[in-house]
Amino acid sequence: MSGIKLVTPKHCAKNFDCGNLELNEFIKKRAVEYANLGICKTYGLIDDNDKILGYYTLSSWLITLNDATQGVLQGFVDKFSIPSALMGKLAVSTEMQKVGVGSGLIKDAVKNAALASEILGIKALALHAKDAQLATYYKKFGFIACTKKPLYLMASLDQLRIN
Repeated sequence: MSGIKLVTPKHCAKNFDCGNLELNEFIKKRAVEYANLGICKTYGLIDDNDKILGYYTLSSWLITLNDATQGVLQGFVDKFSIPSALMGKLAVSTEMQKVGVGSGLIKDAVKNAALASEILGIKALALHAKDAQLATYYKKFGFIACTKKPLYLMASLDQLRIN
């Protein structure tokens, strides 16, 4: 296994299938384009043959004060939105599901958001779960649901570093 790397055109996504058409199409057709446009960066678990086995995206994001959880609000005194990172997509190929790949990708997203916070103002990592089952999965990593939007989860980078 080669490791988690920034996805580039040399990485093969042709046969990627996670069971979700939208996520499959993104990695095959949009990931590199979006990176070039500055919309998001895609990081993939790449095997020794440059095949993508799973991926996540990371981009900048603002959490509104109305949506912020208590942990994210802690220490924040301004009346502005809270600068954060967004893990916009997370997908694992069907052949690699339920063996810890998703967990490894989430941990890598936290690591990369923390690295970015050393040069940019980033207080938290946020994400949108596709459904309640995935929201429960993300909570295992320390993410907390927004009170009014149960599929919108977030956590301060400090909280995530502890988990």
